[in-house]
Amino acid sequence: MGDKRAVQRVACFSKCSVLHNGSKYIGVLENISLTGALVMVPPPLPTIIQIGDTCRLNICADSDQYSNESYSTVIRIKSSHIGLHFIRETYFA
Repeated sequence: MGDKRAVQRVACFSKCSVLHNGSKYIGVLENISLTGALVMVPPPLPTIIQIGDTCRLNICADSDQYSNESYSTVIRIKSSHIGLHFIRETYFA
């Protein structure tokens, strides 16, 4: 059976960081959609991160001139992956 998500996800494998309660976790953005993202962080996944928590996802561009920050809610935690649902985005130039 196929994927039943309403919004298509795009694989991207960009560097990113998740900021949660004053800590920064460096990872890789595996896929992204208009409504959320899946981030892989090196194991072990911090146990302090819980479903329902809010955090910020920073997507690192190839250039230091641009960045994207998305305020998010943690909706899934599995192994070394964090599923995020976007609350709002901020763009920097």
